[in-house]
Amino acid sequence: MSWESFAEPAEYGRIEKAYANSKGFDGEPRGNSKILCSNPLTGGLPEDALAEANLGTLKPSNDMSDGELIEKAVPAKCDKRGFLLIGDPPKIGNYVLPGNNYHVYDIPLFWANLRSDALWRMRQFLTK
Repeated sequence: MSWESFAEPAEYGRIEKAYANSKGFDGEPRGNSKILCSNPLTGGLPEDALAEANLGTLKPSNDMSDGELIEKAVPAKCDKRGFLLIGDPPKIGNYVLPGNNYHVYDIPLFWANLRSDALWRMRQFLTK
């Protein structure tokens, strides 16, 4: 699973530039190669998912000591470049990066789906 969440309108020019100038696992510059994007609402499949598929976003309290689980908070779709778009900017916390970059919240945005998916994968592994 791999994604970088952006609300819309997404302004990810800085991230694209940094990615293009970084080296891939083969030691070569990544250039304009597509970024790996897994959709956390579909178990990694590339299909778009409406907010109704979101089992719960974990919204932290202001002091980060607690949180609230909010169902159907955001949708998810991988765009043609490989960024995960989550629709309108959700009110989840104070750590949103420039350009509507929600990468800091990649896990909390899809908390319940990721937990469910991890449990399913563990059960599949244990049955083998």
